[in-house]
Amino acid sequence: MKKALLHICLFAIPFLTFGQEQLVSMGEGYGNQVFYSLSTGESVTYPLTTWDVAFSVDRFDASVFVNEAVNNSRSNPIPEVEAFFTVATDFETADTMDIIERIFNPEVSWSQGAFNAMLNPEDPFDLGWGAYNPVNNTVSSSKIFFVKLRSGTYKKFEIMSLAGGEYTVRYANLDNTEEMMHTINKDDFAGKTLAYLSIEQDSVMDLEPASWDMTFTRYWTPLEDTPGVDYMVTGIITNTGVQVAQVDDVEDPETTAFADYEASLTDSTLYLIGHDWKSFDLGSFSWSIPNKVFFVKAAASDSVWKLTFLDFEGSGTGVTALKRTFAGVISTSTSIGNTFEQVSSYRVYPNPSTGAFTVDFDLSQNISEARLDIRNHLGQSIYQEKINVLSGKNIKSLSVDLPQGVYYVSLSRGSSSITKPIYILR
Repeated sequence: MKKALLHICLFAIPFLTFGQEQLVSMGEGYGNQVFYSLSTGESVTYPLTTWDVAFSVDRFDASVFVNEAVNNSRSNPIPEVEAFFTVATDFETADTMDIIERIFNPEVSWSQGAFNAMLNPEDPFDLGWGAYNPVNNTVSSSKIFFVKLRSGTYKKFEIMSLAGGEYTVRYANLDNTEEMMHTINKDDFAGKTLAYLSIEQDSVMDLEPASWDMTFTRYWTPLEDTPGVDYMVTGIITNTGVQVAQVDDVEDPETTAFADYEASLTDSTLYLIGHDWKSFDLGSFSWSIPNKVFFVKAAASDSVWKLTFLDFEGSGTGVTALKRTFAGVISTSTSIGNTFEQVSSYRVYPNPSTGAFTVDFDLSQNISEARLDIRNHLGQSIYQEKINVLSGKNIKSLSVDLPQGVYYVSLSRGSSSITKPIYILR
């Protein structure tokens, strides 16, 4: 069977006319964490205090994170969650005298959190909080931690195991009273990045929306030019699967084209957008926005967005003004292909579309009937129709009422199919 694969497809449309300006708010004092979707422009907001510890639910990861985020306050002490590495290996006898140092999230990868930070890089089975056993494919506790809650209370904290895709954790007061135990099954959080635990509320939570690309939050990061000194910043952390290309010192964001920077897309760290898309001027005592453009490939699709920051209001409101512009779709050979030998041409237009579009294709022979499908970025079928087709040119007009986002239009017969992406713009 002949197989023609589409390696890269960028829509030849003047996308710069489709930019949308909007406000994203973390609230006064940056008191909220915001999960943001580029494809929809929608956000989900939670108070920073909602959770204390989070667990990766990727099937291959055993990473555990501490919630470093705290609001900004000039008048009151800032309560924060702090995690500490200790020399203790026995939960019952562990004491705060065993504390060695505070640990932080590396913010480099979703595969390593604060509780993994003290691993021995020369030991492939050391995961920081526990040791991996390749015989039974489990991770068992090797260290005891302490977590200081926002209330000021210290808790012993142990990640007892990760077995069969299920974490078992426990925590207790320093005198071993009020011990609590939780199990966190990765399968209960399918499609998510982290499962969240509130020690204060004794609750495991599913907080993330079904699809998100960036989270606006607060985190500790090393001070530039001062090794060993960390400070709290307000910034953006990208989700797993997101890729970013940063363009500095642009003359005109409107004419900066993705095609010129496509090769720079990377997912090397979580803070590719980070916090330095803004800067504070001590002279004017105000925030300014450098001339930067970010091209961001979304987490759950192959859509690429141009992201330009317009304003940042600081802790008074926590508001960021940004402009997101659809820049096209990258489609790799693994996601879009052609195994439909009888189809010699296949077009979906206009693209982007408001919901009314045309499917235009040529057949080399008469096959009488085919199936037309529209699927969303999760692979779910949202429209299906059997159509009569003949040898030669075929034209099918469609009008669908769909939310804004990237969809995939497929023509198929039996196991043969050809697929093209389309972006619905509202």
